Amino acid sequence: MPCRSAHFLYPTIKGIGVVAMQCRMKDGGSGRDTLQTRGGRGRKPIMDCSDEKAVRSAIEQDRQSVVKAKIAWQLTTGKEASDLIFKRFLSALAQDISV
Repeated sequence: MPCRSAHFLYPTIKGIGVVAMQCRMKDGGSGRDTLQTRGGRGRKPIMDCSDEKAVRSAIEQDRQSVVKAKIAWQLTTGKEASDLIFKRFLSALAQDISV
């Protein structure tokens, strides 16, 4: 059996392909540092903590209708979100209050 270098053994240990490992080594030098996910990847959240005050004021205007509160928030901030995302944000706010 021929002797295999560490360059070909490392991908099999990590469970990735040899080509992917070669690309990562070419991209970042040694390859080990680039296997970790770098910051700033992924989709940015539509609603974050900066929207909390605007959402609270929209809810105070119309406590009975989530849809009307969402429309008021959209007009105030200029952002758009689906009903599901808005309801999830509201439930996260409610959990912060109840704790």
